[in-house]
Amino acid sequence: MAIEEETFYNIIGEEINRTNILNQMIGFYSLLLEVGQTKVTDFNEGSEIRNLLESVAVLGYYVMEDQNELSKIAFPDTAEGEWLDKHGANPFIKIERDTGSEATGYVVFSIPNVSTEDIVIPEETIVVSTESGLEYATDSEVIITAGELEATASATCLTEGEDGNCSENTITLIDDDYLSISELSVNNTEAFTGGTNYEEDDEYRERLLNFVRQPDFGSLPYYQELGDNIDGVHDVLLVDTGQTNEIGRPYTKEILVNGDTKPVTNELLLSVLEVFSDTNNKVIDHTFLVGAPEYVELSLTVNLNVINELVESEVRSVLQAVFDGGAPVDSMEFDGLHIGETLFKNNLVSALELFDDVESVTIIDDDTLEELTDISVESNEVLQLVGLTINQTIVS
Repeated sequence: MAIEEETFYNIIGEEINRTNILNQMIGFYSLLLEVGQTKVTDFNEGSEIRNLLESVAVLGYYVMEDQNELSKIAFPDTAEGEWLDKHGANPFIKIERDTGSEATGYVVFSIPNVSTEDIVIPEETIVVSTESGLEYATDSEVIITAGELEATASATCLTEGEDGNCSENTITLIDDDYLSISELSVNNTEAFTGGTNYEEDDEYRERLLNFVRQPDFGSLPYYQELGDNIDGVHDVLLVDTGQTNEIGRPYTKEILVNGDTKPVTNELLLSVLEVFSDTNNKVIDHTFLVGAPEYVELSLTVNLNVINELVESEVRSVLQAVFDGGAPVDSMEFDGLHIGETLFKNNLVSALELFDDVESVTIIDDDTLEELTDISVESNEVLQLVGLTINQTIVS
């Protein structure tokens, strides 16, 4: 019994089936025959070599089919379902599929005449739109108190989607199976809104592609933000480089990476290179080098006059955060130094003065043994705190 022929079209539109694969292999043998590298000539139906090649063609077909699926997954233009969602979840896109939502709004329950007793309208009371026939459930219990004529309840459509959005004065029925109170009526004095349909692949894909096609895609600010948003990166600087890539073209830019911790690790540099090599994140012919900035090491001695002794580990973490960024202590958060940024002495002093018990601060540069002054660096350099001595003197 012959195996039923299967076929698919690959990502570039070529038809792939076992017959095509078989004919390619037979063609290869024919070329070998011409140059005397094989004596196989019988490829007729039923021949041993024909049977062997047909078996190989079956395996080759499924391998190529799997490879085609992987190729489609790799690009938002051809990805589907959960794989398309993964493109939207890319931290540099961050556009989620609209999975649909229910319409919400408010309904007013009312009675024609005041009652001497409270009228309780339970949570999940069902009301119905005469416009669409859709049902809505109240979100909480409400009470028409004795002496009052009405009470307002929020409600949510039980059917997800745009159909749940309805005009004002159209929710006017109460489901008697859920609530039966004599002369009680309901109405929505305002429209119900917020219902959205599940976003199908074609619509979602177009939103993702429109984001990638935005005017600043591939621009310097775009690449700057792309690098800054990578986990573990404090900031990046894109600079010109005279080096050329593997095909002899100059690199578009070199990306200097300043990590949240210093010096930057090779693992983080590789992560950045991977992001900037992803064809979804860059203009197709842009190429990048990735490297570390020049680190300018600094050692400090900090002399504190304090009313009560501070926890030294907290002082250290605050000073380190001035350089690297972070929130080491409650209510204290620091941006950290960027590549090429000047360290201002007052920034260190101000950080230490956030501790209530600090009376005065003196900071010594260990390299010069003189009181610290503002320190400027070159545009490709970043300051790194490598040594810290803390002295505390308690004063009355």
